[in-house]
Amino acid sequence: MDSYKVFIYEIDIGLLEDLLLEEPFGFEILQKKENTWIISTDKILPIRPIEEKLISPNWSFNEINPIQEDIFVIIPSYAIPINIKTGMAFGTGLHESTQLMLGFLKDFISKYDSILDVGCGSGILPIASKKLSKSYVKGIDIDEIAIRESKENALRNNVDIYFEQASPEEILRRKDDPNKQVFLKDEARFYDYFIGIYDIVLANLEAHIFEKEMKYLIRLFRKYLIISGIYKNDLEFMNKMFKDYNLKILKQNEKNDWYGFVLCF
Repeated sequence: MDSYKVFIYEIDIGLLEDLLLEEPFGFEILQKKENTWIISTDKILPIRPIEEKLISPNWSFNEINPIQEDIFVIIPSYAIPINIKTGMAFGTGLHESTQLMLGFLKDFISKYDSILDVGCGSGILPIASKKLSKSYVKGIDIDEIAIRESKENALRNNVDIYFEQASPEEILRRKDDPNKQVFLKDEARFYDYFIGIYDIVLANLEAHIFEKEMKYLIRLFRKYLIISGIYKNDLEFMNKMFKDYNLKILKQNEKNDWYGFVLCF
């Protein structure tokens, strides 16, 4: 489909009605004023437009924003939808730390990266990752409710993700003992076929949990460790931890005093 031009007009309502009576045409109301409307149309009208736009079928990221009306959400073609049920597990996308993590994913996940999310909560990060990667994606959490809700949310989004109630230490133990098999409680089949180091490990946790788990996390990733959940008061503590484990900061983002990092060796 070829590009086409759209004209933005500020037009008197009476004139608009007269033009529509002469020859009906399609338009979108952008703004209503007392006696005039600002409209968008591809038709050339007998008044000077206030703006002209060349529209391409390949939308850029800034040409249209998602629009919500009641229970409906209209999204542009570039957007990646994620359907999350509101439940007891953390991770609805409203918290700054989750938003920071999501912001990192598109820049650091490649098509065939294997991914482990530690503390998967609702499953929002593994689901987002799976929509970017065609490789193996796994989520773990020590909370049984989180695993159940993650599985439900993965089904809602029609993605194939492996969730397990486990800790990073248990995953590492399996890596060191590849003969150890894991079965789902409700399925009599081999479950965790990926045993080894992941390309990317995600962890949206609190500083005191990173203090306990970092020694395991650093042994589970090959390319990047992407983390968030760090409040401004814990920055000094976390930076010292990065230094102690010889981790380099590739990228750092901040949102309302919450921080996220992309780390590597």
